[in-house]
Amino acid sequence: MKQRKLTMNIGIISFIVIFVILCLMTFAILSLSSAKSNAQSVENSINHTKQYYLLSSQGEKTLETIDNYLYQYYQSSTNSDDYFTHIQSLTQIIPDSSIHQHLLTYTLQDQENTLYVEIEILYPGSQLYQIKTWKITPSNEWDMDQSMDIL
Repeated sequence: MKQRKLTMNIGIISFIVIFVILCLMTFAILSLSSAKSNAQSVENSINHTKQYYLLSSQGEKTLETIDNYLYQYYQSSTNSDDYFTHIQSLTQIIPDSSIHQHLLTYTLQDQENTLYVEIEILYPGSQLYQIKTWKITPSNEWDMDQSMDIL
């Protein structure tokens, strides 16, 4: 009697190897795509943070300028009425600013954000002013990016 041998053809093994290689390539491409998307997200976040702090820094420099002028006005004024009359000239020195009842507002803008600052000007005692609002908002409407490039 002949014994039957169970043999596997080389073709089935080739198909299994090809299938495994295709699975590995698919996972590699998906991983690469995900890493690329994450890198783009991190880059956008870094740029946004950099712009935020640059605008905030410009606001601080403008506030320093205001502080210097307020101190000069205090030094040259004889009383509070004279002092508050002098501060009206700040609107000519600080661009995009206005004064209404001892409340100075100014805005600074870059490509993506707007800084809105509101300070209450005080007759000098322990301080020259008090910051009421310091707010950075987007300059344009938010547009959601839902695209995902796959290689």
